[in-house]
Amino acid sequence: MGRQREPVLLTPNLRKLKWKPFHHNFFPAIHLFIGPSLLSLEVDAVFIGRTIPIPSFGDACPKLQHIKISGHGRSITAGISSILRGLHILETVSCSTLDNEAFIHLAELPTLSFLEFDMRRSVVNLFHVRDCCRSGSFKNLKTLRWKDYNLTTLTDIFIFPEISPTNIHLEIESFCTTQSLRTFLEPFTARFPHTQSFSLVHDVRAGRRFGLQAATAGRDHALDPTALEPLFALRGLRVLDLTYLGHLQPDDSLMKKMASAWPALEELTLASADAEVASVTFDGLLSLLEHCPNLRHFGPRVDVEDMLSSDDTKVRHVKLKHLCLEGGILATRRAEADELLIRVLPELTSIEECLGVTKHLRKLKKEREGSSRAISGLGEEEVNQE
Repeated sequence: MGRQREPVLLTPNLRKLKWKPFHHNFFPAIHLFIGPSLLSLEVDAVFIGRTIPIPSFGDACPKLQHIKISGHGRSITAGISSILRGLHILETVSCSTLDNEAFIHLAELPTLSFLEFDMRRSVVNLFHVRDCCRSGSFKNLKTLRWKDYNLTTLTDIFIFPEISPTNIHLEIESFCTTQSLRTFLEPFTARFPHTQSFSLVHDVRAGRRFGLQAATAGRDHALDPTALEPLFALRGLRVLDLTYLGHLQPDDSLMKKMASAWPALEELTLASADAEVASVTFDGLLSLLEHCPNLRHFGPRVDVEDMLSSDDTKVRHVKLKHLCLEGGILATRRAEADELLIRVLPELTSIEECLGVTKHLRKLKKEREGSSRAISGLGEEEVNQE
């Protein structure tokens, strides 16, 4: 008998593959591309439902480290589980649905550092998983991305096996209230005290399936800034992103508490679900700049109408390069406002100005260069006249 022929590979040295063909008849052709050199794969979940048999990725590409299965459908959970259980050195996994066997397999991988999945479409029983997982599960997991219906169902995260990721991104498809947010955050900060990057985002597109609109949160969805106070227990927090959770208007008092609680803060995003109102003043921004030297992204809009009262400030900050500002002073006393801004933020390159109903993006770097050329030209002209 002759030796079995090796499979034909069109790209034998391929390391990264994104497989989303325009027609389902092309899905089986993936066999021509997956080989032992493949390290990263992104594939649509439709592929698993349309391809029979599903290729054995564990045999075909044993070095695979990164896999993303986009799309959804509980009917293909077994197929996804079969693929994942054949891979043993995965570092990052992103998929829409999981079952108990796949989840337990991932928990035992010493290489896994990133996990993203959707609990709304998964068939994972976390009580069963917790009982079956060995001690030391997910021991190198650094980033966890979890999607769920609301804050109530999101509490399933507390059933999760003993892990301590430093980066946690959570998505829900409903608004929050002050009470519901505080009720969730208090046990969360106790369960994950070493969190450095935390985001809780309202998935607007998912919420619209139930007739909710991002810009029409009800009165009962008002978020008092005090609801965020449990987060102050995360002393090493570097990134905070709270987006479209409800009517949220951060104020100077909140900025000052953040400044003292999070000296390592680098990014701050607090986006309200309604029309954004500038409730943080320049004084509140200065508090954050003074105590957070690594801050490089500040999302809230700042009311700078009274900023010149802080003209004697000694604060200097070199990381922040963009701000969103509001106030008539930007039009009536622009030169003085710009002078103070550049003195406090010498690396500031752009400003989004909100004047009434209009917004305008200014590039400060170009303006500075233009001023420098004008001054230089004026000096040359004076010399020539002499």
